[in-house]
Amino acid sequence: MSELRLLGCAVLLNLGVAAVLGVGIARYMIEAVPRIATVGLTELVAEHAGRTANAEGSAGETAAMTRAWAQALEDALRQVAERHGAVLLPIRGVAAGAPDLTAEVRSEIARALSTDTPLSGGKSPADGQPAGSQAAVPEVRP
Repeated sequence: MSELRLLGCAVLLNLGVAAVLGVGIARYMIEAVPRIATVGLTELVAEHAGRTANAEGSAGETAAMTRAWAQALEDALRQVAERHGAVLLPIRGVAAGAPDLTAEVRSEIARALSTDTPLSGGKSPADGQPAGSQAAVPEVRP
């Protein structure tokens, strides 16, 4: 009888371990799949080009402002993607169903450029939208 009891305990222990491993693997698989969100890159670039075209200054100053803006854009895209656990795609590349995070990216760029502080150890930005031009930002949900 004790051998039968030992066998029963071993089976229950194995089932428990298998269940824990199964739940862990399933949870890892769910969390490892990134979500898809969109960003209006064309819109953001057009806005910057319009501001740059109307800006007074030398060609060197304009180039420096554009480099700072481009660095702020790159850092903002990375931060927003990490914050939402999402892969950001151009809005024109997604037919429907993905949240648009353009407003949040625009806000991050404006924040970085208005405070003259780097977003992630990059160059300090020097140009951008006026502070307070932030729009409501949708939350990315699975």
